[in-house]
Amino acid sequence: MLEYNKVEEIKKIKKINNAFTLSFIFIILAVIINEINFSSDIFNFEVAASYLLGSGVGIGLLAIINNYMKINKQKDNLNKSNDNLLLRLKKRANTKNK
Repeated sequence: MLEYNKVEEIKKIKKINNAFTLSFIFIILAVIINEINFSSDIFNFEVAASYLLGSGVGIGLLAIINNYMKINKQKDNLNKSNDNLLLRLKKRANTKNK
């Protein structure tokens, strides 16, 4: 069970890292396209750069929010475990005192 949790945690970290990498690539491509100033009658590179920049920022923000939510969930689970442990210890102390 513990090994399964480690594998799942590694998968989650890889997904977040991949999202940040993709975000970074999109933002870099947007900057490059914007700086080169291609001119074409067929394809509007300014619009493409805007889409890439927006997508990159969006993916990065989603990865941050997703990671934040997972951390909060882990903290909640840890707090519940600690509360349960404290209750059990108090019950055990009360039964020994009687």
